[in-house]
Amino acid sequence: MEKKLFDKSQFLTDEPRYIFACFINELISENYEKAMEFTQLTWRDTTKDALNWLYQYFGSVNIVECVYIKHSDMRKNKALDKRVWRDVVFLLHIVMPDNILIKQKMSARLCKEDGSRSTSIYGRWGVNPLSATKKIERIY
Repeated sequence: MEKKLFDKSQFLTDEPRYIFACFINELISENYEKAMEFTQLTWRDTTKDALNWLYQYFGSVNIVECVYIKHSDMRKNKALDKRVWRDVVFLLHIVMPDNILIKQKMSARLCKEDGSRSTSIYGRWGVNPLSATKKIERIY
């Protein structure tokens, strides 16, 4: 199955969905070094061999397309300031080793930081890849 990149032009370049679209497109392209540029600074600094972690987790998943990205409802966690924390929900098309296409709904948390362990409304958005591995809902 041919891989298809997500059209990120529908988002502003400084919003979390755009950053996540860049991240997921690099995973689709299997460019893990470039995907690292869109990760959360704290995750990058605190994860031992972060590039290898990305490859080990996402390299085993044959993502062929990201169908949609939306913000999730942050009101559930009032402790998180939505100016520096955002959750995104997305639907991936993944080809399994037996060539069966599945649809997988996932979510990921993004954080706006100006340094490791330093959230700031003036920082840059970054994906926490570990958060994308926790809430997986398979849709057949």
